[in-house]
Amino acid sequence: MKLPTSFSKYLGIGVSATLLNIGLLSLLVDLLDLNVAISTAFVVTMVFFYKFHAYVHIQLLHPQLGKFFMISGTSAILNGVFTWAIIEMGGMPAYIGSTIVIGTLFVLRFVAFKWLGMIKE
Repeated sequence: MKLPTSFSKYLGIGVSATLLNIGLLSLLVDLLDLNVAISTAFVVTMVFFYKFHAYVHIQLLHPQLGKFFMISGTSAILNGVFTWAIIEMGGMPAYIGSTIVIGTLFVLRFVAFKWLGMIKE
């Protein structure tokens, strides 16, 4: 099965952002035993800005800041809330909880970008 070029580019940035997110969160929470909420907020913010610059740089997305920040901002908030809930309240290790949340939100963001006409064809 061949993926559309736009999704392949999105997937490439997504994989690097996911590894960055999981690696930083695991380092801060699991290894350094820092506060989950603060660590998650920090990591989500870092990854948020990394993805914006990467998507525009590789010309995957039209640089429509309002739409991008609306979709990604909503996703970042959901990422923080759901990751905190799964790790803190559910007792799940950070690398598992963050993987579940990130994977789900990843697909939903692509659908939203496509639906709002942000992806360059």
